Amino acid sequence: MEEEVKAIDYLFKVMDISISYYICAVVLLLVGFVALHGLLHLTRPRALAISSFVAYVFLVISATLLSRYASADAKYKLQVFWSFYEYWKHDRVSLLKENILNIIMFMPIGLLLSIIIQEYRYRKTAAFSLIFTIFIEVTQLVTHRGLFEFDDIIHNFLGDCIGMLIYIVCMERQRKYAKRMTLFIIAYTAIYLAVLLGMYWCV
Repeated sequence: MEEEVKAIDYLFKVMDISISYYICAVVLLLVGFVALHGLLHLTRPRALAISSFVAYVFLVISATLLSRYASADAKYKLQVFWSFYEYWKHDRVSLLKENILNIIMFMPIGLLLSIIIQEYRYRKTAAFSLIFTIFIEVTQLVTHRGLFEFDDIIHNFLGDCIGMLIYIVCMERQRKYAKRMTLFIIAYTAIYLAVLLGMYWCV
């Protein structure tokens, strides 16, 4: 029971930010929905998806940039999968949990963006998701707010891909473009797992 409570507590640390950021996100969601549905006359589902996306992106930026203090120097890790190496070599479980949470945190972005863009433009969804996570990492490096690492980019984009895959499976699995995107996501995940396995056997 105690382990379950710890797991739940750790899961919520993915958005370990002040309550004021959550209030701002809720305001963004409500105002955005009213503006999009009431003024621009978008359908309720589409207006809700767009306003939810904006609110969630705000929360992600708050958690990764706005709520952090700037350090004296820029911090970076350029070694790919260094966190897994540390986990296997020195049993740093916190790094493994951080990778999992990075995947979970970006799943809603891939899902909501797929709902918003629709029309089977999965390349645009994937491109925007990748650009967004690179933007966060580069901004962390430039502003000294956090650690720039390729591991975060890889895991964030994997979360985006899983979010897109959820949409594809639920909504568009019979479409030609959906099948192509599904193959891309499967290939990306397979390469990711293959590299991890290779590293594990070499450690």
